[in-house]
Amino acid sequence: LDLSFNKISRIENLDKLVNLTDLSLHKNNIKKIEGLDNLKKLEILSLGDNKIAEMSNIHSLRPFKSLKVLSLKGNPVAADETYVANVIAFLEQVQYLDYKFLVPTDQQKGYRPTELETILKEEKKSKKVEELKIKREAENKIDTAMNAAGLRTLYDDMITADKAYEKICQLTNINVTFKSDVLQKYEQSFRKAIEDYYTECEAIHEKRDDEEKLYKAAVEKADKLSKDNSVALIQEFEAKKNIAIENYGDADGESDELDKLKEELKILEQKLMEGEMLLVEQLSTVNDVFTKKMRELKDRSNSKRSEFAGIVGELVLQYQSNVGEFIEKERIKLEEYADEDSEAKTKEQAFLRSDKCEEAINSSFESQKEYIEELIAQCTKEEEARMKSRTTE
Repeated sequence: LDLSFNKISRIENLDKLVNLTDLSLHKNNIKKIEGLDNLKKLEILSLGDNKIAEMSNIHSLRPFKSLKVLSLKGNPVAADETYVANVIAFLEQVQYLDYKFLVPTDQQKGYRPTELETILKEEKKSKKVEELKIKREAENKIDTAMNAAGLRTLYDDMITADKAYEKICQLTNINVTFKSDVLQKYEQSFRKAIEDYYTECEAIHEKRDDEEKLYKAAVEKADKLSKDNSVALIQEFEAKKNIAIENYGDADGESDELDKLKEELKILEQKLMEGEMLLVEQLSTVNDVFTKKMRELKDRSNSKRSEFAGIVGELVLQYQSNVGEFIEKERIKLEEYADEDSEAKTKEQAFLRSDKCEEAINSSFESQKEYIEELIAQCTKEEEARMKSRTTE
């Protein structure tokens, strides 16, 4: 696309040209390289004789990994003594600059501006974030298939949703053992319950996959046998038909041959119909067996889910109880040493003594309990839908 000599001051309205590889904007009034974000396939970019002055414009071209040819000759930025070195440092993909093949000097190769180091750190961070995103998407896809969506991150998500948990964590400032004796033990037990249940989900999913493979193999086998039998019957009839055609020229036997052929055709139709009925019967049996297996696995899944819900529900209840016991003990301590303590109450002690402490405990308990119930209900609903889909297919 050639947009040279058009007095353009701003690069815009090119978003839809996603397959563009060659763009020329020579001899315009452009001061900033922008509006090219969607042009990821760009290989040649000519911006010579414009008004581009800032080196950051060169840096902005770093995401264009397909860019091989760049021209900025005639722009103020090209007069900078570090111009070529910046292109080499920031745009490793560029092979030709201002229509000349780039051959870096040793000094240019060693040029490492602080801006580059910052960009490299950001790119490394972004890469990790993207890799983590891809990993989680892959995990979510697997977990959804095995009816365990949200299970891996259940504890972290539950705690994040619990607005009162942070207040309870303040109590660790009063007694450091509270964190290890209550909070950490709770987390360890909860994560162990998740791990055990996830293992069960994997086993059920693997068994379900095996049953589906066996089902498909049985259907394909029955269908193939039926088709092979039909083909054999038709070929047998064709052979008899050919013989009848050969004998049809005999005037004395024409009527007999035709009658025989008609009879053979009726027999063929009858056998083909019987074969179809047999196939329907076989497929019905296979479907019944498969449906039974799926229901058994669904029952097993529901049972394990109920068991898991009971375990974590008990853990949450125990968590509430342990926090309550800790608070009661600490309150007794505060009362015992109240006269000896002449210093002002700390923020944590004030919270410990107040009704807000019980409110936080109850709120935390209800929040975590509700989060678990919602996840379990969602998993049950999704499994019902998948079961229905499988049996329908």
